[in-house]
Amino acid sequence: MVNIKSELTCFERELTEAELREIVNSSTVGKVMALESDDDMVDSDELSYAEIEQETLVIDDIVDLTQNYLECEREMLNTNNDYNLQAGNMSYSPEDLVATQDTTYNFCRMPLRVTTGLCNGIAVMTPSYAHASHPIVIRRHQVLSLYRNILKESSNFFDDNAKIFLKNRTRKRFKEYKDETDETRILNKLADARQALSRLKRANVFDIKSVTRVLELTYGRRGPMRHQLLKPIINEPSEAPKPIVRGFPRTAPPRMSPSLQTLLLSQTKTLYPTLPVPKHKPLYPSRKANLLWRHYSKIMKTVMPPVDDVTLDQLEKNAGKGILTGQGVANRCIPSRNHNDEQNRLRTLRNTGTPKSPRDPVKEGPYRTAKPHNPRPRFIRRLYQRLLTKIPVMKEGTESTHLSNFGPDTSGNQNNCPSTITLPNKRNKRYIIIKSSWADGRPLPLVNHTDWQGLDPVEVAKLIDDKKTQIKKKVYW
Repeated sequence: MVNIKSELTCFERELTEAELREIVNSSTVGKVMALESDDDMVDSDELSYAEIEQETLVIDDIVDLTQNYLECEREMLNTNNDYNLQAGNMSYSPEDLVATQDTTYNFCRMPLRVTTGLCNGIAVMTPSYAHASHPIVIRRHQVLSLYRNILKESSNFFDDNAKIFLKNRTRKRFKEYKDETDETRILNKLADARQALSRLKRANVFDIKSVTRVLELTYGRRGPMRHQLLKPIINEPSEAPKPIVRGFPRTAPPRMSPSLQTLLLSQTKTLYPTLPVPKHKPLYPSRKANLLWRHYSKIMKTVMPPVDDVTLDQLEKNAGKGILTGQGVANRCIPSRNHNDEQNRLRTLRNTGTPKSPRDPVKEGPYRTAKPHNPRPRFIRRLYQRLLTKIPVMKEGTESTHLSNFGPDTSGNQNNCPSTITLPNKRNKRYIIIKSSWADGRPLPLVNHTDWQGLDPVEVAKLIDDKKTQIKKKVYW
Protein backbone atom coordinates (compact mmCIF):
# COMPACT_ATOMS: atom_id res chain seq x y z
CA MET A 1 0.00 0.00 0.00
CA VAL A 2 1.12 3.48 -0.75
CA ASN A 3 1.05 6.19 1.87
CA ILE A 4 -0.80 9.09 0.31
CA LYS A 5 0.87 11.56 2.66
CA SER A 6 3.93 11.40 0.44
CA GLU A 7 1.83 11.90 -2.68
CA LEU A 8 -0.56 14.72 -1.77
CA THR A 9 0.58 18.15 -0.77
CA CYS A 10 -1.06 20.33 1.87
CA PHE A 11 -3.35 22.97 0.48
CA GLU A 12 -4.01 26.23 2.33
CA ARG A 13 -6.01 27.71 -0.53
CA GLU A 14 -9.18 26.82 -2.42
CA LEU A 15 -8.75 24.23 -5.15
CA THR A 16 -10.16 24.69 -8.59
CA GLU A 17 -12.22 22.01 -10.27
CA ALA A 18 -9.32 20.97 -12.48
CA GLU A 19 -6.98 20.51 -9.51
CA LEU A 20 -9.63 18.56 -7.64
CA ARG A 21 -10.21 16.25 -10.61
CA GLU A 22 -6.46 15.66 -10.84
CA ILE A 23 -6.35 14.60 -7.19
CA VAL A 24 -9.43 12.41 -7.58
CA ASN A 25 -8.14 10.65 -10.71
CA SER A 26 -4.57 10.20 -9.41
CA SER A 27 -3.19 6.70 -9.06
CA THR A 28 -2.70 6.95 -5.33
CA VAL A 29 -6.35 7.82 -4.55
CA GLY A 30 -8.26 4.63 -3.87
CA LYS A 31 -5.64 3.29 -1.51
CA VAL A 32 -6.31 3.01 2.18
CA MET A 33 -5.19 5.74 4.58
CA ALA A 34 -4.83 4.51 8.16
CA LEU A 35 -5.61 7.03 10.85
CA GLU A 36 -5.04 6.87 14.56
CA SER A 37 -7.15 8.70 17.18
CA ASP A 38 -4.29 11.17 17.73
CA ASP A 39 -4.44 12.12 14.02
CA ASP A 40 -0.97 10.71 13.26
CA MET A 41 -0.28 8.65 10.14
CA VAL A 42 0.18 4.91 10.69
CA ASP A 43 2.25 2.66 8.50
CA SER A 44 -0.34 0.66 6.58
CA ASP A 45 2.06 -2.27 5.99
CA GLU A 46 1.95 -3.16 9.69
CA LEU A 47 -1.86 -3.58 9.73
CA SER A 48 -4.09 -6.21 8.21
CA TYR A 49 -6.85 -5.21 5.84
CA ALA A 50 -9.55 -6.12 8.41
CA GLU A 51 -7.95 -3.82 11.00
CA ILE A 52 -7.61 -1.07 8.47
CA GLU A 53 -11.25 -1.41 7.40
CA GLN A 54 -12.36 -1.27 11.03
CA GLU A 55 -10.23 1.64 12.28
CA THR A 56 -9.60 3.81 9.22
CA LEU A 57 -11.38 5.69 6.47
CA VAL A 58 -11.54 4.27 2.97
CA ILE A 59 -10.56 6.82 0.39
CA ASP A 60 -12.47 5.02 -2.37
CA ASP A 61 -15.77 5.92 -0.71
CA ILE A 62 -14.67 9.53 -0.32
CA VAL A 63 -13.76 9.66 -4.00
CA ASP A 64 -17.14 8.25 -5.04
CA LEU A 65 -18.85 10.69 -2.76
CA THR A 66 -16.88 13.60 -4.22
CA GLN A 67 -17.72 12.56 -7.77
CA ASN A 68 -21.41 12.32 -6.88
CA TYR A 69 -21.19 15.78 -5.42
CA LEU A 70 -19.67 17.15 -8.63
CA GLU A 71 -22.59 15.74 -10.60
CA CYS A 72 -25.11 17.21 -8.17
CA GLU A 73 -23.45 20.61 -8.31
CA ARG A 74 -23.44 20.54 -12.10
CA GLU A 75 -27.18 19.84 -12.10
CA MET A 76 -27.82 22.64 -9.61
CA LEU A 77 -25.84 25.10 -11.71
CA ASN A 78 -27.91 24.15 -14.72
CA THR A 79 -31.16 24.78 -12.84
CA ASN A 80 -29.97 28.21 -11.61
CA ASN A 81 -30.15 27.36 -7.92
CA ASP A 82 -29.15 30.03 -5.37
CA TYR A 83 -26.07 28.33 -3.98
CA ASN A 84 -23.52 31.00 -4.96
CA LEU A 85 -21.25 28.48 -6.71
CA GLN A 86 -19.16 29.11 -9.79
CA ALA A 87 -18.22 26.39 -12.23
CA GLY A 88 -14.59 27.45 -12.35
CA ASN A 89 -14.07 27.92 -8.63
CA MET A 90 -15.60 25.13 -6.57
CA SER A 91 -14.41 24.74 -2.98
CA TYR A 92 -14.57 21.68 -0.75
CA SER A 93 -13.93 21.01 2.93
CA PRO A 94 -13.36 17.75 4.83
CA GLU A 95 -15.76 18.95 7.51
CA ASP A 96 -18.58 18.45 5.02
CA LEU A 97 -17.86 14.75 4.57
CA VAL A 98 -19.25 12.82 7.51
CA ALA A 99 -17.72 9.39 8.00
CA THR A 100 -18.74 6.80 10.59
CA GLN A 101 -16.97 3.62 11.66
CA ASP A 102 -19.31 1.40 9.60
CA THR A 103 -18.38 3.34 6.42
CA THR A 104 -21.84 4.91 6.23
CA TYR A 105 -21.50 8.46 4.95
CA ASN A 106 -23.85 11.40 5.16
CA PHE A 107 -23.55 14.16 2.67
CA CYS A 108 -24.41 17.84 3.09
CA ARG A 109 -25.08 19.71 -0.13
CA MET A 110 -23.07 22.85 0.51
CA PRO A 111 -19.76 24.38 -0.67
CA LEU A 112 -16.72 22.33 0.38
CA ARG A 113 -13.08 23.25 0.93
CA VAL A 114 -9.95 21.09 0.78
CA THR A 115 -7.41 22.08 3.44
CA THR A 116 -4.44 20.50 5.16
CA GLY A 117 -6.79 18.24 7.08
CA LEU A 118 -7.42 16.03 4.05
CA CYS A 119 -3.70 15.42 3.59
CA ASN A 120 -2.82 15.01 7.26
CA GLY A 121 -5.87 12.85 7.97
CA ILE A 122 -8.93 13.42 10.16
CA ALA A 123 -10.38 10.59 12.23
CA VAL A 124 -13.85 12.12 12.70
CA MET A 125 -15.20 14.67 10.26
CA THR A 126 -18.35 16.67 11.08
CA PRO A 127 -20.40 18.84 8.71
CA SER A 128 -19.85 22.58 8.80
CA TYR A 129 -22.83 24.88 8.19
CA ALA A 130 -20.75 28.03 7.92
CA HIS A 131 -21.06 28.08 4.13
CA ALA A 132 -24.71 26.94 3.99
CA SER A 133 -26.96 29.26 2.05
CA HIS A 134 -30.19 27.23 1.97
CA PRO A 135 -33.15 28.88 3.77
CA ILE A 136 -34.35 27.70 7.18
CA VAL A 137 -37.62 25.82 6.84
CA ILE A 138 -40.30 26.94 9.32
CA ARG A 139 -43.37 24.76 9.19
CA ARG A 140 -46.73 26.49 9.31
CA HIS A 141 -48.37 23.71 11.31
CA GLN A 142 -45.67 24.03 14.00
CA VAL A 143 -46.44 27.73 14.49
CA LEU A 144 -50.18 27.08 14.57
CA SER A 145 -49.73 24.27 17.07
CA LEU A 146 -47.68 26.54 19.30
CA TYR A 147 -50.31 29.28 19.02
CA ARG A 148 -53.17 26.91 19.92
CA ASN A 149 -51.28 25.43 22.87
CA ILE A 150 -50.63 28.88 24.35
CA LEU A 151 -54.32 29.79 24.05
CA LYS A 152 -55.28 26.45 25.58
CA GLU A 153 -52.95 26.91 28.57
CA SER A 154 -54.19 30.48 28.99
CA SER A 155 -57.76 29.20 29.28
CA ASN A 156 -56.72 26.82 32.05
CA PHE A 157 -55.34 29.54 34.34
CA PHE A 158 -57.38 30.13 37.51
CA ASP A 159 -57.52 33.96 37.36
CA ASP A 160 -60.19 35.41 35.05
CA ASN A 161 -58.34 38.66 34.35
CA ALA A 162 -55.19 36.72 33.56
CA LYS A 163 -57.07 34.57 31.03
CA ILE A 164 -58.23 37.64 29.10
CA PHE A 165 -54.82 39.31 29.31
CA LEU A 166 -52.90 36.24 28.14
CA LYS A 167 -55.24 35.54 25.23
CA ASN A 168 -55.20 39.13 23.98
CA ARG A 169 -51.44 39.36 24.32
CA THR A 170 -50.93 36.07 22.47
CA ARG A 171 -53.15 37.13 19.56
CA LYS A 172 -51.48 40.51 19.35
CA ARG A 173 -47.92 39.16 19.36
CA PHE A 174 -48.59 36.50 16.73
CA LYS A 175 -50.32 39.02 14.45
CA GLU A 176 -47.44 41.49 14.77
CA TYR A 177 -44.93 38.98 13.37
CA LYS A 178 -47.24 37.31 10.88
CA ASP A 179 -45.53 38.93 7.87
CA GLU A 180 -42.00 38.92 9.32
CA THR A 181 -39.31 37.87 6.81
CA ASP A 182 -36.15 38.04 8.93
CA GLU A 183 -35.30 34.41 9.74
CA THR A 184 -33.25 35.26 12.84
CA ARG A 185 -36.03 37.36 14.28
CA ILE A 186 -38.61 34.68 13.55
CA LEU A 187 -36.54 32.02 15.31
CA ASN A 188 -36.03 34.29 18.33
CA LYS A 189 -39.74 34.98 18.62
CA LEU A 190 -40.58 31.30 18.30
CA ALA A 191 -38.14 30.59 21.11
CA ASP A 192 -39.85 33.25 23.24
CA ALA A 193 -43.23 31.68 22.50
CA ARG A 194 -42.00 28.24 23.54
CA GLN A 195 -40.62 29.71 26.74
CA ALA A 196 -43.96 31.40 27.45
CA LEU A 197 -45.78 28.11 26.82
CA SER A 198 -43.48 26.32 29.23
CA ARG A 199 -44.09 28.98 31.87
CA LEU A 200 -47.85 28.71 31.44
CA LYS A 201 -47.71 24.94 31.83
CA ARG A 202 -45.77 25.31 35.07
CA ALA A 203 -48.18 27.99 36.27
CA ASN A 204 -51.18 25.75 35.64
CA VAL A 205 -49.69 23.12 37.96
CA PHE A 206 -49.20 25.94 40.50
CA ASP A 207 -45.48 26.44 40.43
CA ILE A 208 -45.17 29.47 42.74
CA LYS A 209 -42.55 31.29 40.69
CA SER A 210 -44.45 30.89 37.42
CA VAL A 211 -47.84 31.77 38.93
CA THR A 212 -46.38 34.89 40.53
CA ARG A 213 -44.88 36.00 37.24
CA VAL A 214 -48.15 35.55 35.36
CA LEU A 215 -50.06 37.52 38.01
CA GLU A 216 -47.45 40.30 37.94
CA LEU A 217 -47.75 40.56 34.16
CA THR A 218 -51.54 40.65 34.40
CA TYR A 219 -51.82 43.31 37.08
CA GLY A 220 -49.05 45.60 35.86
CA ARG A 221 -46.17 44.75 38.18
CA ARG A 222 -43.95 44.12 35.16
CA GLY A 223 -44.15 44.23 31.38
CA PRO A 224 -46.25 46.46 29.10
CA MET A 225 -49.19 46.68 31.50
CA ARG A 226 -46.97 48.43 34.02
CA HIS A 227 -46.08 51.17 31.53
CA GLN A 228 -49.74 51.51 30.59
CA LEU A 229 -50.71 52.10 34.24
CA LEU A 230 -47.88 54.61 34.75
CA LYS A 231 -48.73 56.66 31.66
CA PRO A 232 -51.66 58.71 33.12
CA ILE A 233 -49.60 59.51 36.24
CA ILE A 234 -46.62 60.65 34.20
CA ASN A 235 -48.77 62.69 31.80
CA GLU A 236 -50.71 64.45 34.55
CA PRO A 237 -50.65 68.22 33.89
CA SER A 238 -48.01 70.03 35.92
CA GLU A 239 -45.54 72.84 35.47
CA ALA A 240 -42.43 71.95 33.49
CA PRO A 241 -39.17 72.89 35.28
CA LYS A 242 -37.01 75.56 33.73
CA PRO A 243 -33.81 74.49 31.94
CA ILE A 244 -30.55 74.80 33.84
CA VAL A 245 -29.06 76.81 30.98
CA ARG A 246 -31.38 79.45 29.57
CA GLY A 247 -32.18 78.83 25.93
CA PHE A 248 -31.19 75.12 26.04
CA PRO A 249 -34.32 73.04 26.71
CA ARG A 250 -32.30 69.81 26.71
CA THR A 251 -30.80 70.82 30.06
CA ALA A 252 -34.22 70.92 31.73
CA PRO A 253 -34.68 68.45 34.64
CA PRO A 254 -37.35 65.75 34.35
CA ARG A 255 -40.91 66.89 34.96
CA MET A 256 -42.73 65.10 37.77
CA SER A 257 -46.37 65.65 38.64
CA PRO A 258 -47.45 65.79 42.31
CA SER A 259 -48.96 62.31 42.12
CA LEU A 260 -45.77 60.90 40.59
CA GLN A 261 -43.67 62.58 43.28
CA THR A 262 -45.81 61.05 46.02
CA LEU A 263 -45.63 57.64 44.39
CA LEU A 264 -41.84 57.80 43.97
CA LEU A 265 -41.20 59.04 47.50
CA SER A 266 -43.20 56.13 48.91
CA GLN A 267 -40.89 53.62 47.18
CA THR A 268 -37.53 55.37 46.88
CA LYS A 269 -35.33 57.39 49.20
CA THR A 270 -34.90 60.59 47.20
CA LEU A 271 -36.28 62.03 44.02
CA TYR A 272 -32.96 63.53 42.97
CA PRO A 273 -29.39 62.28 43.35
CA THR A 274 -26.57 63.86 45.31
CA LEU A 275 -24.56 65.72 42.69
CA PRO A 276 -20.75 65.57 42.82
CA VAL A 277 -18.77 68.71 43.69
CA PRO A 278 -15.73 69.13 41.41
CA LYS A 279 -12.67 70.90 42.76
CA HIS A 280 -11.79 74.37 41.52
CA LYS A 281 -14.63 74.51 39.01
CA PRO A 282 -18.42 74.31 38.91
CA LEU A 283 -20.31 71.27 37.71
CA TYR A 284 -20.90 71.44 33.99
CA PRO A 285 -24.63 72.07 33.27
CA SER A 286 -25.00 69.32 30.68
CA ARG A 287 -23.46 66.78 33.03
CA LYS A 288 -25.77 67.93 35.78
CA ALA A 289 -28.81 67.41 33.56
CA ASN A 290 -27.53 63.96 32.50
CA LEU A 291 -27.11 62.89 36.13
CA LEU A 292 -30.65 64.02 36.96
CA TRP A 293 -32.16 62.18 34.01
CA ARG A 294 -30.10 59.07 34.74
CA HIS A 295 -31.39 58.93 38.30
CA TYR A 296 -34.94 59.56 37.10
CA SER A 297 -34.70 56.67 34.63
CA LYS A 298 -33.30 54.41 37.33
CA ILE A 299 -36.11 54.98 39.82
CA MET A 300 -38.77 54.80 37.13
CA LYS A 301 -37.65 51.26 36.24
CA THR A 302 -38.60 49.98 39.69
CA VAL A 303 -41.66 52.04 40.65
CA MET A 304 -44.91 50.13 41.04
CA PRO A 305 -48.07 51.93 39.80
CA PRO A 306 -51.47 51.72 41.53
CA VAL A 307 -54.46 50.00 40.00
CA ASP A 308 -58.04 51.15 39.63
CA ASP A 309 -60.59 50.69 42.41
CA VAL A 310 -62.47 47.88 40.64
CA THR A 311 -59.32 45.80 40.20
CA LEU A 312 -58.21 46.50 43.76
CA ASP A 313 -61.56 45.42 45.17
CA GLN A 314 -61.44 42.21 43.13
CA LEU A 315 -57.93 41.43 44.35
CA GLU A 316 -58.93 42.00 47.95
CA LYS A 317 -61.88 39.64 47.54
CA ASN A 318 -59.55 37.02 46.10
CA ALA A 319 -57.19 37.61 49.03
CA GLY A 320 -59.95 36.87 51.55
CA LYS A 321 -62.15 39.94 51.86
CA GLY A 322 -65.67 38.82 52.70
CA ILE A 323 -64.45 35.28 53.41
CA LEU A 324 -62.21 35.77 56.44
CA THR A 325 -63.03 37.49 59.72
CA GLY A 326 -60.97 40.22 61.31
CA GLN A 327 -58.72 37.61 62.90
CA GLY A 328 -58.03 35.85 59.61
CA VAL A 329 -60.30 32.86 60.28
CA ALA A 330 -62.58 31.59 57.53
CA ASN A 331 -66.30 32.22 57.89
CA ARG A 332 -67.57 28.74 57.12
CA CYS A 333 -69.77 26.45 59.11
CA ILE A 334 -68.11 23.33 60.48
CA PRO A 335 -70.29 20.28 59.74
CA SER A 336 -71.28 18.26 62.75
CA ARG A 337 -69.97 14.71 62.86
CA ASN A 338 -71.60 11.80 64.61
CA HIS A 339 -68.69 9.86 66.03
CA ASN A 340 -70.97 6.99 67.02
CA ASP A 341 -72.09 6.33 63.49
CA GLU A 342 -70.34 3.15 62.40
CA GLN A 343 -71.59 3.54 58.85
CA ASN A 344 -69.67 6.81 58.42
CA ARG A 345 -66.52 5.20 59.66
CA LEU A 346 -66.86 2.29 57.26
CA ARG A 347 -67.61 4.64 54.41
CA THR A 348 -64.47 6.66 55.25
CA LEU A 349 -62.35 3.52 55.30
CA ARG A 350 -63.66 2.40 51.91
CA ASN A 351 -63.16 5.79 50.20
CA THR A 352 -59.65 6.55 51.43
CA GLY A 353 -58.79 8.38 48.23
CA THR A 354 -61.70 10.82 48.34
CA PRO A 355 -61.36 14.08 50.26
CA LYS A 356 -63.11 14.45 53.61
CA SER A 357 -64.04 18.05 52.84
CA PRO A 358 -63.99 20.27 49.72
CA ARG A 359 -60.77 21.92 50.97
CA ASP A 360 -58.74 18.72 51.16
CA PRO A 361 -57.03 17.60 47.95
CA VAL A 362 -57.60 14.16 46.54
CA LYS A 363 -54.77 11.85 47.59
CA GLU A 364 -53.07 9.86 44.86
CA GLY A 365 -51.34 6.52 45.20
CA PRO A 366 -47.59 6.57 45.89
CA TYR A 367 -46.71 4.77 42.65
CA ARG A 368 -48.80 6.83 40.23
CA THR A 369 -47.60 9.47 37.85
CA ALA A 370 -47.83 12.86 39.52
CA LYS A 371 -50.85 14.90 38.48
CA PRO A 372 -51.21 18.71 38.56
CA HIS A 373 -51.15 20.19 42.02
CA ASN A 374 -54.60 20.69 43.55
CA PRO A 375 -54.16 23.78 45.72
CA ARG A 376 -56.23 24.70 48.70
CA PRO A 377 -58.16 27.97 48.76
CA ARG A 378 -55.71 29.24 51.37
CA PHE A 379 -52.85 28.81 48.89
CA ILE A 380 -54.70 30.93 46.30
CA ARG A 381 -55.51 33.61 48.88
CA ARG A 382 -51.90 33.89 49.90
CA LEU A 383 -50.83 34.36 46.29
CA TYR A 384 -53.12 37.38 46.03
CA GLN A 385 -52.02 38.65 49.44
CA ARG A 386 -48.39 38.63 48.30
CA LEU A 387 -49.41 40.39 45.11
CA LEU A 388 -51.16 43.14 47.08
CA THR A 389 -47.89 43.99 48.84
CA LYS A 390 -46.61 45.25 45.48
CA ILE A 391 -49.70 47.33 44.69
CA PRO A 392 -49.78 50.79 46.30
CA VAL A 393 -53.14 52.40 46.96
CA MET A 394 -53.17 56.09 46.02
CA LYS A 395 -55.90 58.19 47.55
CA GLU A 396 -56.61 61.86 47.11
CA GLY A 397 -56.43 63.94 50.28
CA THR A 398 -59.43 65.88 51.53
CA GLU A 399 -57.46 69.03 52.23
CA SER A 400 -55.89 71.23 49.57
CA THR A 401 -52.55 72.74 50.35
CA HIS A 402 -49.86 74.71 48.57
CA LEU A 403 -47.34 72.08 47.52
CA SER A 404 -43.74 72.71 46.57
CA ASN A 405 -42.36 70.65 43.75
CA PHE A 406 -39.03 69.16 44.75
CA GLY A 407 -36.51 69.58 42.02
CA PRO A 408 -32.90 70.49 41.33
CA ASP A 409 -31.56 73.85 42.34
CA THR A 410 -31.08 75.97 39.23
CA SER A 411 -29.70 78.99 41.06
CA GLY A 412 -26.13 77.70 41.20
CA ASN A 413 -26.25 75.90 44.56
CA GLN A 414 -25.29 72.40 43.47
CA ASN A 415 -25.23 70.73 46.87
CA ASN A 416 -28.84 71.48 47.74
CA CYS A 417 -30.46 68.83 45.63
CA PRO A 418 -33.32 68.53 46.22
CA SER A 419 -34.30 72.14 46.58
CA THR A 420 -37.66 73.70 45.87
CA ILE A 421 -39.17 75.12 42.73
CA THR A 422 -42.34 76.98 43.65
CA LEU A 423 -45.39 76.07 41.65
CA PRO A 424 -47.91 78.67 40.50
CA ASN A 425 -50.30 80.05 43.10
CA LYS A 426 -53.04 77.50 42.77
CA ARG A 427 -54.53 74.76 44.83
CA ASN A 428 -52.90 71.37 44.20
CA LYS A 429 -54.21 67.98 45.14
CA ARG A 430 -52.65 66.09 48.01
CA TYR A 431 -52.13 62.37 47.57
CA ILE A 432 -51.71 59.67 50.17
CA ILE A 433 -50.05 56.30 49.51
CA ILE A 434 -51.22 53.38 51.62
CA LYS A 435 -51.30 49.61 51.33
CA SER A 436 -54.27 47.35 51.30
CA SER A 437 -55.23 45.89 54.65
CA TRP A 438 -55.17 42.47 53.00
CA ALA A 439 -51.59 42.81 51.77
CA ASP A 440 -49.37 39.96 52.95
CA GLY A 441 -52.19 38.40 54.94
CA ARG A 442 -52.76 41.32 57.30
CA PRO A 443 -56.03 40.78 59.21
CA LEU A 444 -58.57 43.53 59.37
CA PRO A 445 -58.94 45.35 62.71
CA LEU A 446 -61.42 43.86 65.14
CA VAL A 447 -63.13 47.25 65.59
CA ASN A 448 -64.96 48.83 62.67
CA HIS A 449 -64.33 52.43 61.68
CA THR A 450 -67.79 53.37 62.95
CA ASP A 451 -66.85 52.21 66.46
CA TRP A 452 -63.91 54.61 66.52
CA GLN A 453 -66.17 57.64 66.39
CA GLY A 454 -65.84 59.75 69.56
CA LEU A 455 -62.68 57.96 70.72
CA ASP A 456 -59.23 59.54 70.99
CA PRO A 457 -56.72 57.40 69.04
CA VAL A 458 -53.87 58.48 71.34
CA GLU A 459 -55.68 57.34 74.46
CA VAL A 460 -56.66 54.05 72.86
CA ALA A 461 -53.05 53.40 71.78
CA LYS A 462 -51.87 54.19 75.31
CA LEU A 463 -54.34 51.74 76.81
CA ILE A 464 -53.19 49.04 74.40
CA ASP A 465 -49.53 49.68 75.30
CA ASP A 466 -50.32 49.52 79.02
CA LYS A 467 -52.12 46.23 78.48
CA LYS A 468 -49.12 44.78 76.64
CA THR A 469 -46.80 45.97 79.40
CA GLN A 470 -48.88 44.25 82.05
CA ILE A 471 -48.83 41.00 80.11
CA LYS A 472 -45.03 41.15 79.80
CA LYS A 473 -44.65 41.75 83.54
CA LYS A 474 -46.80 38.73 84.30
CA VAL A 475 -44.63 36.59 82.03
CA TYR A 476 -41.38 37.79 83.64
CA TRP A 477 -42.64 37.38 87.20
